[in-house]
Amino acid sequence: MAKPRPRGKAAERPATTRTGAQARSRPGRWLVLLAHGLLYLAIGIGFLAWEGFPFPNTWAMVLLLPLPWAALALPAARPDLFSISWTDREDGHETLALLMFGPALALPYYAFDEFTLTQWGPALRLCLLYGLIGSAAITGLAVLCCRRLRAHGAEMVVLALGMGFYAGAAALTADVWLDRAEPEVYRLPIISARAETHSHSTGPWYFTLGAWGPRGAQEEYAVEHALYQGAKAGQIVCIVNHPGRLGMAWHEVEACHGRGTAPGAP
Repeated sequence: MAKPRPRGKAAERPATTRTGAQARSRPGRWLVLLAHGLLYLAIGIGFLAWEGFPFPNTWAMVLLLPLPWAALALPAARPDLFSISWTDREDGHETLALLMFGPALALPYYAFDEFTLTQWGPALRLCLLYGLIGSAAITGLAVLCCRRLRAHGAEMVVLALGMGFYAGAAALTADVWLDRAEPEVYRLPIISARAETHSHSTGPWYFTLGAWGPRGAQEEYAVEHALYQGAKAGQIVCIVNHPGRLGMAWHEVEACHGRGTAPGAP
């Protein structure tokens, strides 16, 4: 027996089922666009930070640092739209994993390229400790914000490793950026100066300096082009040794401007 066909307005409405991505509200679509914008921002900043243009690397890192927290907040607010798990893309969820892992790759490269630790052993042990604490905290929050991660043990392990690098590098960055303590300043004569390229204009540039403070031997130090330009053997420069906000001492080579003491002086 044939089923009766609907008449009137009921016949004009198509019988469709709105599920998954089709059921997203207008605010949900805007949130997806925001997530995509953050993703492209992270990729763009990564390339720009590598070249240092059009803004210095420091500002690139300022923009990258909060992105993992945005990746945690979006699944917590809309678990029906977002996920941190790579495999949830198959279920129609927008995965934000790259917002977690992008800064986790870029920040350690920046921190260890930009800052020079005075004593690598103690500083790296502290960095590892901060990394483990931060990884446990961020991974725990990720599981709370995206419960689907509980079903993917391998992804949780990879996320914990990535967040360990992120947290350790973030701690080192904070150690330098927030350091307001009075540094120790040592006056040292330049033993030799050299550039790693033939043109002497593209760098990197190095001074060889003698022993000071915790550094008990002659070493080579990377310097800025402005300090290298015109420098000669015997000229006095200063090692500025900072204690670090989180206990990881770091130093840089600068012009003295009338400050500092010679190593071994009272």
